[in-house]
Amino acid sequence: FRGGTSRQAGSAFKPFTLVTALENAISPAQRYPAPPSIEIELPEDCRGPENEPVWPVQNYDGTGSGRPSVEEATISSLNVVYAQLVRDLGRGNPCDGAQLVVDVAKRMGIGSQLFAVPSATLGTNLVNTMEMARAYGTLATMGRRFDPMMVTRITDAEGHVLYQGKPHGEQAVNPGVAWTAVEIMKKVVQYGTGSAADIGRPAAGKTGTSQEWRNAWFVGFIPQLVASVWVGFPQGDIDMVSPRTRLFHVTGGTWPAMIWHEFMAKATATMPVQEFATPDIDFVFVTVDTNTGCLATDATPRRYRQNLRFVEGLEPSEQCEEEIGDLPVPSVVGLSKADAVATIQDYGFRPVVEIRAAADVEPGTVLSQSPAGGEQAPLASTVTITVAGEDPADAKVNVPNVVGLLRSGAIAILQAAGFDVNVVDQWRCRPPSSCGAQPNRVWDQEPNAGAQVQPGSTVTIWANEGG
Repeated sequence: FRGGTSRQAGSAFKPFTLVTALENAISPAQRYPAPPSIEIELPEDCRGPENEPVWPVQNYDGTGSGRPSVEEATISSLNVVYAQLVRDLGRGNPCDGAQLVVDVAKRMGIGSQLFAVPSATLGTNLVNTMEMARAYGTLATMGRRFDPMMVTRITDAEGHVLYQGKPHGEQAVNPGVAWTAVEIMKKVVQYGTGSAADIGRPAAGKTGTSQEWRNAWFVGFIPQLVASVWVGFPQGDIDMVSPRTRLFHVTGGTWPAMIWHEFMAKATATMPVQEFATPDIDFVFVTVDTNTGCLATDATPRRYRQNLRFVEGLEPSEQCEEEIGDLPVPSVVGLSKADAVATIQDYGFRPVVEIRAAADVEPGTVLSQSPAGGEQAPLASTVTITVAGEDPADAKVNVPNVVGLLRSGAIAILQAAGFDVNVVDQWRCRPPSSCGAQPNRVWDQEPNAGAQVQPGSTVTIWANEGG
């Protein structure tokens, strides 16, 4: 459509939401539930003309994906995760989140009119190939936006330069944010929805498919060149499905990615292979609760505690509440008893093992669980698993490692795992400064971490006095 007529971008718009999330202290490792479909509540000032109280969103293929990270959701292009992202960016109001996203898209190079509606994150706004190439190019240049230059140089018949264009770039995105987004989008090409675009050299990009397969996109780049591909019917929004097309249906990962591959393979044939630049930026590491995105506390379950890297100044600053709400229960059916118990403990729940005879099932295999995997339950509540064919007297659980934690955190973890706790207040050494002992810090435990004991056993911890 000659780069001027606009069409819906579909998921090719998601990188603008990704950049917005990175700018607002949402880590690529933060996890979200990804059921096949989800309903996002809409405040009254965010509702459409029909006054719909919720925004229904479903994944492209109608399947669920457990609890993926933001990075994994980008690689697999999961709509339900990006719907939750735009909600969280707006602190519960998807329209406010959408406003942040469209502002970022404009800053990166989108010039078309963009509406700050929740579905903007899924690419319902109209854009054209030229501006999409310009905006993606902002990532390729580590955050510097350059306007398109139609004429770069004019020479006379003897080769004398009569005109030399001088591109001028403006820093539109933090280099660290741009670099992080590029690292994720490289994986889209390596093994995600854009794998048909892989040209055997460092490249990044994103696929996009609008509703009813009416528009399909692939926009991608290498360090030296960006290209934007749209496939559709020039006459209008017409479904690209069989028998109208040779494919059952056309998506961004099919013809657009293949066209991009063919073009770029030839266009880059004489270009040296380059890695994307690593900008000179400062990173900081903070321990985050990947379930909520806030700073982890001693009460955060081990499963969600992760030391993550952020661009300095863009790290989360809000500390998690000491009182943790309901958490998703892990699915452990089919696992061995030992793996199931360890998984339940990692998620912050207390495992209870019941035994049931079961024919044709390997002893020790989990047959069922309550609550079921994916349901929400309070932290430290019990998850009952039914295990095939073992003597209940043989059921044992692993003792968690709490050495080095504060006394309160150690007690919470042990109690969440189903143990009674005995605390011995005793300095590890005297004077405490002789061994660097810190007040209230656990320095020994019995039984040791990893020991297999009966559920409900007593674990003794030695903690430095309160100073």
